[in-house]
Order: sequence, then structure tokens, then C-alpha cells
Amino acid sequence: MCIRRKVGYIIFCVNTCFCKNNLLILGSPPTNSRPSFQQFYVLKNNNLIKLIYFMDLFFIEKDAIAFLGLMSFANKHFDAQFTHPDGAQSHANGLNIFAAITDNIDGQVIGQQQNAIHSTCNPMMHAEQLALKEAIGTLGQKRPRDPATTSVENYYRKKLFTEPGTTGNYNVGGTIYTTLEPCPFCTAALLVNRMKRIVYIIPDKVYGDTFPVLKQKYASYDMVYQQLQLDTTMPGTIIAFAAYQLGVLQNYVAAHPDTIGTLYLDDLKPFLQECSNTFLQFTDADLATTGNQKERNAKTLNDLQNNAG
Repeated sequence: MCIRRKVGYIIFCVNTCFCKNNLLILGSPPTNSRPSFQQFYVLKNNNLIKLIYFMDLFFIEKDAIAFLGLMSFANKHFDAQFTHPDGAQSHANGLNIFAAITDNIDGQVIGQQQNAIHSTCNPMMHAEQLALKEAIGTLGQKRPRDPATTSVENYYRKKLFTEPGTTGNYNVGGTIYTTLEPCPFCTAALLVNRMKRIVYIIPDKVYGDTFPVLKQKYASYDMVYQQLQLDTTMPGTIIAFAAYQLGVLQNYVAAHPDTIGTLYLDDLKPFLQECSNTFLQFTDADLATTGNQKERNAKTLNDLQNNAG
């Protein structure tokens, strides 16, 4: 075992280790014959957190599609910021924060929403909450609960966004993608719903980073929480374009450390438009996966294009 301390973290690894994005990863560096993912653990605030670094073409392509789909959806529903007479930076409909939920089994986008706190005058109308509500309704029609065999409790604990006995299997349950790291309110909701995988694009320095603490209450459930990463060594035009655009966004965020997390996309309309213009032109032929994996990613691609077009 090797132990490394970094910025308040102690990172534990076993066997061989390598560094990527300033993290110490369990196992050996990726090779052409690579597993679907590698896991490693970070000790933060006395909580041991399991993190996953996905290295499988299918997952990276899916993440690339979801990233571009969210940016395109953000472009379509972009809400220009204005200064309210009371001095607050405000919006007409909602903050430019977006979320999408996919069914890991077949790739269907079962929920996609924008923050709507302004149009509803309701501070609870976060994108994640609205996407969850939509996804629960979709799954209720797609895989309805049988009242004779399954209680409501076991339905949402074991059949909505996760399945028992599937630790390490991320081809079941659901994945939520968010443009901004979930706040405590939304993190709690995702935990209550046992969301199998939670992926955010932009970290929230003010309201983010609450998953490690709240997850303790749901320690027996296999749920992964991670910031989006795209492996640029993977084949395919979709991954290449998404990785480049993600780099542009990350560079912008790094260059504007004083910007409030909820407002990052407000100044990026041209960037969102560029993402959308290219994303909407992709077809199934641009996918690098094959077989059933291609079918699932094609479903995600087509659903997100329909939502953004």
C-alpha cells in the first residue's frame, strides 16, 4: 500500500500506482487492453470515498455525448442574465444550470431539465430535482412497480436508479449528468433515490463537495460521484470534439476563479452555440463503439439531439 497526502486529502492505493490529473490511481496505467474502470479511495474529513476513473470506450463515449448534449440543451434554453432593480443578478426563467438522466440499461434519456427557480418563484426548482421527477415518471411507465410483489420502499431503493448485488456494474441503474456540481439539497435527493452514478462538469466551490458527508447515511449503496473526465487517447470524432470543448470550458473556469458557480455559463453563449452546432450534426456513424454498446450510445445521442434541436 502507498499513502500520499495532498491538499487535505490522504489517498490510499494498493498494488502499483500512477498519477493522472493530480490524483493517485489504484493499479497500473491504462493500456490498449484496459478494464472498464479503475477505482481508488480518498480520505477526506475522515471519510473514505470511493472514486471511479472510467477507461472503457463505451463509458467515455457516453460521457462525451452527455457533455455535448447538455451544452447544446443549455444553448437552446439559454437564459440571459440581467440586473434586477434591487441590484441582484437575475434571470427570467432560471439559472443556466442543466441536468440529464440516462437509463444505464438502454441509454434512453429519461429526464432532462433546466433550473426553473425564477419562472416558478420557487427556490426548490433545481435542475436535478426536476430531472429526477421527470425520470421517476418515465421509469414508472417503462418499468412500473407491481404492487403485489414490490413495496414502494423497495421500488425506489432497488429498482429505480440502482439494483441490489450490482456493485461495480454501471450498466444498470441510472446516471445523472449536471453542468454544475450538485448542492447539498440536490445531493441529498440523489442519495435518497440511490442514483447509481453522479457526474458533474463544473465544480461548485461554495455549495459543492457535500457527497462525502451525506453518503455516510447510505454507505451500503454502490453510488459513484465524479467530475467529468474525458480520455483524449480514445478513438472517435465525438470524443475528440467533446474533450477539446471540455478543455476550453475548464480553462475558462480556471481563469475566472471569482465567478459564482451558478453563473459560469452566463458568459458562454458563443461557446454553447459552437458545441450545439457540431453536436447536432453527429450521426450514429460517428460513434466509435460497436454492437450493443453502440446501440445504447446511439439512443443517448439521438435523445439528446432531439431535446436540443
